[in-house]
Formats: sequence, structure tokens, C-alpha cells
Amino acid sequence: MDRIEIISPVHVGTGKKIEAPSYYREGDGTDTYRYNFLDILSQLPPNVFTDQRFLNQLKKGQKSKKELYRYLDRYVDYTKLSPMYRLYDDNTDDISDLSYDVNEQIKDLDVPYIPGSSIKGALINSWMYYLLKSNFNNSKLQVKDNMEKIVYKKVKNPTIVDFLYYDGRKHDAFIKDLQSCIVCRDIHFKQMEVLESHRIGSGKKRDGDQPLGYCECIQSGQASEEQFFFVDEAKKARIQATLDRYFSKDMDEQERKRIKTRYNNILGVFTKKMFLKSCTAFTQDILSVEKESSIVMLYNKYSNLNQFVNQLSSQIKLDKDNKKYVAYLRIGNSTNYFSKSISYLFKTKQPELFNEYFDRVFSPSTRGNTKANKFTLPKTRTIYSSYDKNYLPGFIKIEYD
Repeated sequence: MDRIEIISPVHVGTGKKIEAPSYYREGDGTDTYRYNFLDILSQLPPNVFTDQRFLNQLKKGQKSKKELYRYLDRYVDYTKLSPMYRLYDDNTDDISDLSYDVNEQIKDLDVPYIPGSSIKGALINSWMYYLLKSNFNNSKLQVKDNMEKIVYKKVKNPTIVDFLYYDGRKHDAFIKDLQSCIVCRDIHFKQMEVLESHRIGSGKKRDGDQPLGYCECIQSGQASEEQFFFVDEAKKARIQATLDRYFSKDMDEQERKRIKTRYNNILGVFTKKMFLKSCTAFTQDILSVEKESSIVMLYNKYSNLNQFVNQLSSQIKLDKDNKKYVAYLRIGNSTNYFSKSISYLFKTKQPELFNEYFDRVFSPSTRGNTKANKFTLPKTRTIYSSYDKNYLPGFIKIEYD
């Protein structure tokens, strides 16, 4: 059985937003309860819903909700309602007084969890990154040349086989079946809190601070004892025994043999041990970016962020030096993104290639007139805050046998 500990708040959203008045703190208590918004609305008198002027105003968006919230404050008695669940938020403002909606954390019967699909995506992201980094200077693999071929041929969603052994063939079916061997279940926790999220580091002087609203988060400091993931070795063995079914009819025997060797190489590193090793290695590299001088200066404005990065980095190094059975991973919203994986790797390992193909390959998607800068990428950071506490979200620790 593994032990999964939340190092910093984790938010995996449903895509839905919750009305701020759905949260209510009773009296001088420190805990907030969430209520069903329809139950809250049911306490409003009929004349509110027949006021055409008010209804027209309500259509105009978020700002017009303030008048609705005033009605709720006047008429609603939360003591007559049954709460859905409790949040532990002794460091936050009274959420019901906010003008912003709250991004909902994914839950199962009101119990928050990290979905197995999110865990699987983070595992594969770390694994690909680690394999590329480990083989980047391998003269036999020619990662740089393969990347140029991928760009030239306009390959969409290249697989790890393309990065390591580009041959113009499609390897999607093999990779899809192989990745299905990773079994990740949902990991449940008990406590949630609501934190303010904002993006820092925007603008030419990196002094911008853009509010992103509020998020329900799985609270840090708690742990769950469940199996984090496993590799279905029986299914993996079946794939290895039937590799011929992934080959097209036009392949000659020599090409079949060559691709079969490559697939066996990938199968050989598709192990639980390699995934756990990749998670920690990837997390260490990402933390090293957070300790660059420009980021340190950026974090100086926000209490405890630099301290958090240094302490976590030191703990990971200590665990590795002591050869403990521990892995670290970052997961959830505002954590794993393209410019901090494949893009970052090519920026550090092959800056010429990164610069040449930045706009076509490595630049994150942009909106409006905003354009990413290859010299400062990744530039902005999303942090979660509560009064004087600030968090880099999504770090978890896995202790395994």
C-alpha cells in the first residue's frame, strides 16, 4: 500500500463554477459549509423573481450578481438549510462575501479526489521527459535530427518512439495499447479549502498580478493510503508477444526486425520503477527552474514561496541520498504544461533548435495580442493564496514499498 501526501494544495477542476453565496461561515466559526444554491434561492420571496428590471440586470453578467447577493443576504437563513459538505478555511475571508464564483474541485459524493486520469497523464509526461533527457546526447538516437523531421513532416502529437527513433511510420496504436497498461485509480482525501488563485509575472517588468478567481482545493498536510498506480504486467506481456500486429503489410523483414527492437526497448523502460524515478527527476528539474535568479526575485514579493521551493528541493535530495522509497510529482490545474516539459528540455539541451522552431512547435497557445517570449519562457506562474500564505499548487509525495 502506498502513502500519498499532499505537499501543497491540489485543484483538479470540473469546469463548473459555484456561486459565492453557496458558501457560508456560521457565526465566529472557522469552518465554512457549502450549500446547494437552489436551496438558497428557494428562500427568496416570489416578488424578487417577478421583478423584470432585476431579471434584466441579472442577464448582464457577474457585476449584476451583486444585487442578487444583496437579496440573499437579506432573506436567506442558512440555519434552515442542510449543508452539502464542510471546508477547512480558517485562513480565508468569508467566501459568501466574495463577488467571484469559485472553481469547483472534482468530487465523488462530495468527497474530493485526484482522478486516475490526471495521475496517468502526469506519469506519462514525466516518463517521456526523463527518457528524452536521458537519451538526448545519445549518438545512436539523434534526438535533434528526429525533432527536425517531426517538424518538417508536421507530425501531430508525436510519440516517444518518434522522438527517439523517427522513421516516418505511425506508432500510435502501439503507444496507445502500451499506455493502457498503466492502471491509476482515483485517490480520495477528506479536507478541502478555498484559495484565491492569481497569475504573477506578467507584463514587461514581470510585475503583473492577474486575479484568476477562487478554487476549491484538496488541502495540504493530509495523506491517503492507497495504491498510487501499477503496471499491468500481464497485458504488457501480451503486447510484447504480439508485436507483429502493429506492423503494416508493406514492411520488409529487416524493417520489422528494426522496429520490433525499438518497441522492445520502450517496453523495457515501461516499468513502475522507471515511472517513479522519472517523477522525482522531472520534479527536481522543474524546481531548479523556480530557483533561477529572475524567479527568486519574482517570488520575493510573495511570502514563503522561495522558502517552500528551497525546502522541497532539499527534502527531495535528502530522500534520494538516503535511497528512500519516495517519489515526488506535481499534479492538477496550473502545474504541468508544455513549456515546462518538452519545451523546457529543448530550451536547455538544444537552444538553437528551440529558437528556430519556437513559434511553430514550442510556443504555448496564446490568445489575443499576447505572444510568448522564447527568452523568458516560462514567464508567468499561477499561485494560490490565503491571507499572507502563498502556495505553488499541486505537489504530492508518494511513499511506496
